[in-house]
Amino acid sequence: MSHERLSDKILNNHYLNISYLIFVASFFVFSIFLIFSPQKQYIKDFFSKIGFKLEKIYVSELEYVKLDEVMQVVGLETGDSVFAGNLKQIQKNIKEVSPWVSQVGVIRELPNILHLVVKEHVPKAMIEDDNMIFFVDAAGKKILEIEPKQIHDFENIMMLYGENAVLYLSNLLEFIEEDSEIF
Repeated sequence: MSHERLSDKILNNHYLNISYLIFVASFFVFSIFLIFSPQKQYIKDFFSKIGFKLEKIYVSELEYVKLDEVMQVVGLETGDSVFAGNLKQIQKNIKEVSPWVSQVGVIRELPNILHLVVKEHVPKAMIEDDNMIFFVDAAGKKILEIEPKQIHDFENIMMLYGENAVLYLSNLLEFIEEDSEIF
């Protein structure tokens, strides 16, 4: 092949590559425009029709928070556009579902999956404070007030009494972990 033909072929290939990049960039800009456009429902329907339809919603294992309450505030169902929900708003809504919710992560996995990662507070003790009883986590943060008659339902959780008892909780938990024969 002559040098001229080779250079023509390279130039033509170069122009094809540039054309392809311009097309991809244009599609990307157009997609971003569509996502933030005031005609959101039309756009969400468009993305749903081209394959960005929510097929699965995965929720991390929950012990204290009710799954149906989480799903209700998410406000999405399978078949909706995967772009239908505002992730920050979903995260905020889940945090407000229950005092047991510690942290929330919402991840959109394209083309069709939503992951909800809900971390719950883990009760480490009960404390009495101002004639009320609370669950507290390892850091001593009050999670939830409980009724005195419910104490017997939680026999495996220690009850702390006394002024400033929660201040020594982390030391006590560390001591218990070191000497497992205590409990």
